[in-house]
Amino acid sequence: MSFQLTPNAVQLLAQNDPTTVGQPVVQVISIKAMGAGASAAASRPAGESSTRYRLQISDGTHENTAMLNTKLNALVDSGALASGVVIRLKNCICNIVRQMRVLILLDVELLSSPVAVIGYPTPLSVSAAPQQQQQQQQQQQQQQQ
Repeated sequence: MSFQLTPNAVQLLAQNDPTTVGQPVVQVISIKAMGAGASAAASRPAGESSTRYRLQISDGTHENTAMLNTKLNALVDSGALASGVVIRLKNCICNIVRQMRVLILLDVELLSSPVAVIGYPTPLSVSAAPQQQQQQQQQQQQQQQ
């Protein structure tokens, strides 16, 4: 079965407000478990996993880092969400972490079981620095006025 990924979705999500992109279809390229610190685990409600999952998602052309909402950890733990799975991003936000744009996946819909990588994705190189510099310049200009 062939899936049509949303063209340029990764770049649009990283550069714009994700709500303007709709619900794009992307593929999970990889998933890696990230341990949470003791302070983070202590602040979580009982029964909620302290493991965070970092994903690489692709639109067939570009790939970018994403973090899975811990409320969706059961999808990974059960094996339903794995490398190669095609998903629809129903709700996500974009945060800046260490000068990189990272998508936070709040809600996803699984569209397939694992399939071979679609297209030839290359890492997206969208730095947060230019936007931050522009915002700082605008603030300085406003202060001078």
